[in-house]
Amino acid sequence: MKHRTFQRRDFEEYHSWFTDSLLQETLGPLDDEWLNCVLAEDPPAQFSFFVDDQFVAVAGISFPDQDNPYFVITDVAVQPGKRRLGFGAKAIQILQNIFIDSEFCQCPWLAYVELNNLGAQEFFTSLGWQRDAEVQDDMYCFRFAVAKDFDSTAQL
Repeated sequence: MKHRTFQRRDFEEYHSWFTDSLLQETLGPLDDEWLNCVLAEDPPAQFSFFVDDQFVAVAGISFPDQDNPYFVITDVAVQPGKRRLGFGAKAIQILQNIFIDSEFCQCPWLAYVELNNLGAQEFFTSLGWQRDAEVQDDMYCFRFAVAKDFDSTAQL
């Protein structure tokens, strides 16, 4: 799977995925305001993923800083016809691999998932993320601690 930062040329196809009711409900709406925010991020924090030049997934993160010492997966979307084929999991693995050697390499990773988003809860659990028992703002927090011996070359 190849990746690059999300680009303006990705938007039209990505936007077409949002005719899918699940994506619209969990990540929508997707509009020009979202696109402008994504393109203005520095450093870039939204990534596009491709298999054989076919656009299959998008994922975003927020970066650790002094006040919030962790990475946060902000969103993961897989092309509706390509769900449950491992592309979302591979996208998360690639993001972790990209930043594993950064100054924040031992920071935990978090993802906030709405209480009614059972698919996302199952997704993160299947990847070995641990769900906090406490609910925050009608969301569960999932955590993934990067071990010192994290194998960034592991294959899914």
